[in-house]
Amino acid sequence: QPSNTEYASRETLLTPNTIISGNFSSYLIKEFKGKGTYARVARCTDLSTKEDVAVKMYRVGMSRAGRHEAYLLRKLPRHSHSKNIVKFITSFHYQDHYCLVLEHLDRSLFDYIEEAQKLTHVGDIRYIAEQVLVALRELERHGLIHADLKPDNVMLVNQQLEPFRVKLIDLGMTMTVRSLVPGVTIQASRYRAPEVFFGTKMNGAVDMWALGCVLVYVYLGENLFPYRCEYQIMRVLTQMFGMPDLLQLNEGLFTQSFFTKQHGEYRLKTLEEYNATQPTKPCSSGLFRCFTCLEDMMEHRPAPQTDEEKQETRQFFYLLRQLFQVNPAKRINALELCAIHSLHIDTNTKYTSCTNVCVEDLHRPEEQYLLYSIINLFNHFGMVLKFFFLQRL
Repeated sequence: QPSNTEYASRETLLTPNTIISGNFSSYLIKEFKGKGTYARVARCTDLSTKEDVAVKMYRVGMSRAGRHEAYLLRKLPRHSHSKNIVKFITSFHYQDHYCLVLEHLDRSLFDYIEEAQKLTHVGDIRYIAEQVLVALRELERHGLIHADLKPDNVMLVNQQLEPFRVKLIDLGMTMTVRSLVPGVTIQASRYRAPEVFFGTKMNGAVDMWALGCVLVYVYLGENLFPYRCEYQIMRVLTQMFGMPDLLQLNEGLFTQSFFTKQHGEYRLKTLEEYNATQPTKPCSSGLFRCFTCLEDMMEHRPAPQTDEEKQETRQFFYLLRQLFQVNPAKRINALELCAIHSLHIDTNTKYTSCTNVCVEDLHRPEEQYLLYSIINLFNHFGMVLKFFFLQRL
């Protein structure tokens, strides 16, 4: 097995205006648009069609990850790009690099938010959410989870011509639900679901939590959770959403890392207690804005003025409440949420914020409660009947 130094020495020096040859075409590199741990992406011109494409070049020694992503993209039906998943064109080897040719997209949500001089309208955030849900639903239909959902992996298609039209990219970490094992670490820390931290059973609900984190990032222009320390993430999580269910804590492989038990009840460890068990990577106190509940976020945006804006804000926070259920069994899944969105249910009800902000209630509307009751009823008769019912809503 070559060392990292040997791999680095074999990295091909590629610059704009370089031509790389594939199996069926050659590609002129126009510019490099981004790079990560496993690969870098270039905007290229396909010299046989004269169209712009994205060529994802995996680093030397990372071919296995590239083949994994290519396999999954090929496995998905050809029409999956219409389900808001990036369109796969072909793959090839160039020297020691495994390359994927994908449709060219504009820029990531992360880049857009970093460059934007104003906050994104709540109606646009809801539009983004609906599209990502369709993509997650497509993966769910094939027994897959994305496992790396974050703003970097949600791409604007063409912001100038199709504002806030998005597609999901980077299936390099995507895996089957049945391959998930408690205790395995997946997802970027700021977008990681509680069950991953706890080391309990996991399923597609991990992507729904990550979606909530992405939407908050677009709403606030910053992340909901810190990233330098897992303890600080757990501190924010418990402050906003309360203590996890007792069953979760009892089953968690890593519960003792964050919680201690006193008089038969769990509590979050203090920073000093946590650091005492983490001598090699202690966590600093740091400064990070921490909300006491979701509605606190509204204090950091201009108040909605029109009835339409108020309605969109109600719907947005209703959505967040369904996504940020600490217990994955209570968290809504992509199928159920797509069904609710397809019904265009009105969430025009009253609520009391946990702060002094004058906003309106997000209690579940009667129509949605009825839908949930029907879904839960069908659960007793099996997933086939549930799917049959929801496909016809």
